[in-house]
Amino acid sequence: MKAVGAPLLTIEQIREIDQRAQTAYGIPELVLMEGAGLLAWQAIRDRLQWDGVLAVVAGRGNNGADALVLARYASIEGFAVVVVISATPHAATPAALHLRSVRQLGVQTVAFEESPEEAERVLSSAGLIVDGLLGSGASGAIRAPIDQLVELVNRSSSDVVSLDLPSGLSSTWRPGESIVKATYTLELGAAKSVCYSPPARGHCGVIEQVAIGFPTALLDEVCHGSRIYTLDDLPRVLAPVSEAAHKGVRGRVEVVGGSPGMTGAPLLAAYSALRSRAGLVRIVADGSLLPSIESRSLSVMSRSVAEASAPWETLVIGPGWGRSHDRSELLQALLASPSSGVIDADGIHALAAMLHDGDLGERPSTPKTGSLREGSWVVTPHPGELRALAEAMEIECEPASEFECAATIAQMLGVVVVAKGAATCIVTPGGRRALVDGLNAALATAGSGDVLAGAIGGLMASGCEPFEAALSAVLAHQEAGKRVRAREGFFTAEELPSAIGEVLDGRP
Repeated sequence: MKAVGAPLLTIEQIREIDQRAQTAYGIPELVLMEGAGLLAWQAIRDRLQWDGVLAVVAGRGNNGADALVLARYASIEGFAVVVVISATPHAATPAALHLRSVRQLGVQTVAFEESPEEAERVLSSAGLIVDGLLGSGASGAIRAPIDQLVELVNRSSSDVVSLDLPSGLSSTWRPGESIVKATYTLELGAAKSVCYSPPARGHCGVIEQVAIGFPTALLDEVCHGSRIYTLDDLPRVLAPVSEAAHKGVRGRVEVVGGSPGMTGAPLLAAYSALRSRAGLVRIVADGSLLPSIESRSLSVMSRSVAEASAPWETLVIGPGWGRSHDRSELLQALLASPSSGVIDADGIHALAAMLHDGDLGERPSTPKTGSLREGSWVVTPHPGELRALAEAMEIECEPASEFECAATIAQMLGVVVVAKGAATCIVTPGGRRALVDGLNAALATAGSGDVLAGAIGGLMASGCEPFEAALSAVLAHQEAGKRVRAREGFFTAEELPSAIGEVLDGRP
C-alpha cells in the first residue's frame, strides 16, 4: 500500500538519495539533471505567465546545470531566454556541458563576473527570473561576488522561481545571511524540511515538489517516517463517521479554560470541537465566569471548576485560562487523572511552570513522561510557547531549529507536539514527523489557535489516535482558513469552526 503523504527530507538525506540513485540504482547523473530541468521547465510553462525575456541565473555547480537544461528546453520551444552565468564552469563538468549546448542553440549568455552591468540590465528587465545559482549541494553562507548577484535578483520587480531551494538556503543558514527571495520554489526530487523552517519559509514563496526520477522505495527508506501532507491525504488519515453513530459514540470533550476578559477562547474551542465530530462539549471554568459563558452558548454545556471531578472526558486545557498561580496546581491534578486530550495556550505556560518547578518529577534528561501518560496528550505551542517549554526543560531552541526542538520535547515528555507556524510540524514521541504547509496570513488571528485545539480534542474524543487527530485537525484548519479567506478576505476566528466542519465532512 502506498504511504500517505510525501517524503520530507533533510539536506543531508537528499544528498544521500542523489548518490544512491546513481550508485545503487544505476541512474546516471546527467539523466537526473535532464529530468530535473525538463520537469521544472514544464511546471513553469504550464503554471505561470510572463511577458518578455525568461532570465535563467545559473551557478557553475549541479543546480546551475539543472537551470541550463531548463533554459535549453525553453529556447527549443520558442521562448525568449537569456542565461546569466555566475562564473564560467570548470571544464568537463555537467554545467559546462549544458552551457555549450545552450550557446550552440543561439541563447544569449552573460557572465556576471565579466559583465556585471549587463547582468543587471538583463535581470532588471526580465519578465521572469529562474534562480539556479545554488541548490542542496551548497553549504555555508554565500560569499562575494555571488552575494551581489543574489542582490540583483532580489532587486528585480519580476517573479523569481528558485530551483530546488532559494539560493543561499542551507541547513546552516541564519537570518541576515544572503538568500534569494523567491516567489515560487520548485523542490527537485522531494520536499526539503529546511524550506519550511520558520526563518526560511517566507523566502520560499509558493512551494511545489517536482519528481525527477528518484526511486520511490529509496525516498521512503531514507525519510525515516518524516512526511509532508496535503488536503488530498485527509481521507486516508481520517476514517469516516458511521451514520448510525449517536452522540455518545462521537465522544465528549471538556474545555478547561476562561478567565476575566477571555471567555471567548473556551467558547471558540468548544464550538470547534462540536464541528470536529464531538457529540457533546462542556466548558469547565471558574464559577464567576459561567453566566457570561452560558449566555453565549446554546449548544455547549458548562460547569464550574469547583464542581468538576474525575472521571474526565477528553480534555482541552488552556484556552483563555489566564496565568494565575493556581493554574499549575489544577493542571497537575488533571494530568494525574486517567485522562487524555490537548494542552494549549495558557495550559502550556502552566505546564512549563510545572516542568521548571519539578512538578512532573525530576527534570527529564532521558525519555520520561512523569505524570503525562505516554501518547495520550497533544501539546500545541506557537513559537513563543515552544521556547517557554524548551527553557523550562533546558533545551536549546532557536528559530531555525524549532522543529528539532519540538521533536526533543515530544520524545522527553511522551506527547505529540504540534509546533504551529506558517508551516506546522507534528511530531510523536517515537520520532514520526508530519509537516503541513500553510503560508496563510489570515489564519494569524486571535482565537485561531483555540479553534485548532478544539478541533484536535473533538477528533480525539470521536476515536482518533492523538497523532491522526492532530494531523487531521491541522489539515482541516489550514483548508478552512483558505476557504474563508477566499470568500471573506481577512476573517475572525468565529468563522473557522463551520468551515472546519465542512472540510471534515468531505465537502468541496
